[in-house]
Amino acid sequence: MTCARDCRIDIYDENHELLPSLTQKVSENQITLSGVNNEGQRTATINVVLVKGQTYSFAFWAQDKDYTAYRFNETTATVSIEYGQTANNKNADAFFAKINDYTVTGSFEQNVTLKRPFAQVNFLTTDYD
Repeated sequence: MTCARDCRIDIYDENHELLPSLTQKVSENQITLSGVNNEGQRTATINVVLVKGQTYSFAFWAQDKDYTAYRFNETTATVSIEYGQTANNKNADAFFAKINDYTVTGSFEQNVTLKRPFAQVNFLTTDYD
């Protein structure tokens, strides 16, 4: 199985302004798969240089790179959805995480677990029988 995820991390300053030079995108070859038939957890390591004493916020987003219904807005750290596409699709899955207002006190390592952001799934049909 190929991991077809588009993964990214966006970093914001203490005023929650995007720092585009620190944005990281994770390519497929940087992702490690584990579990039965590589269907389990996906992990990646991201390295970034930050300034000690500065406060940052982080937004993480991952989705299937071929599923285009979701649009991540880097500036506002929000996701919009184009509802005209099929939701009953395994590629429609997405994952996110955020860390707000982290002040750097020195070198650090942080494990972040991305979770599914969708609390509701609507099923639509034109067949009323």
